[in-house]
Amino acid sequence: MARLDQNPLVRVTWHDAYTLGNNEWRDLDDIKDEPCVVYSVGYWLKRKRSRHLILIQSCADDEQVDNVLLIPMGMVKKVERLRIPHKPRKRR
Repeated sequence: MARLDQNPLVRVTWHDAYTLGNNEWRDLDDIKDEPCVVYSVGYWLKRKRSRHLILIQSCADDEQVDNVLLIPMGMVKKVERLRIPHKPRKRR
């Protein structure tokens, strides 16, 4: 596996599937067709011809990963590369 620090850190805006609640009766006219917009941040593990955007949210020193999110490409609305500002340390 490639080192994660060589993969871009991104914020993904995507539309998720959701439920309006399983235990409630609703009038049909009250159902709104609005997207559930989700923002997720992590390292983008790019794979050729992948049908998902693979986002790794946690990683360990030994290259093991946790909290891996696979977002279907059709649900992805925007990908923004994040840059962590770096302040040079003062030398003594």
